[in-house]
Amino acid sequence: MIWSGIKLIAEPIVTLVQGWQKRKTAKTENELALAKAVTEAKIRRAGDALTGDLKWENTALVNAGIKDEVMMFVILFPMVLCFIPGLAPYVKQGFEIMNESLPAYWEYAFYATIGVSYGLKKWTDIKSIMRGN
Repeated sequence: MIWSGIKLIAEPIVTLVQGWQKRKTAKTENELALAKAVTEAKIRRAGDALTGDLKWENTALVNAGIKDEVMMFVILFPMVLCFIPGLAPYVKQGFEIMNESLPAYWEYAFYATIGVSYGLKKWTDIKSIMRGN
């Protein structure tokens, strides 16, 4: 009889605790599912961005041609001339004249040409490194 009285009082308490545990478990599972979905979405976005970067690089490589070699020659030629005795002063004078007389839009056009030729994304990375960003 005592046992049945205890059982009569304990069963609702046990049911209440079990319900609380089920709700707590369900809430935790929902939070985990949400965290998993958010993480998967971030991974997908990162993957899409990486895929876009790879497509960009591949397109730049496919479209590379003689213009890239000519551009490299034009950029490196003054540096080579600096090592030839007697020509370094002319190179310096030429750059000083360009620095003083060329308008800013020409400089930006030059940067854009290099950027298009070698991949604008990489050029912006180089510029940010040069500025210390």
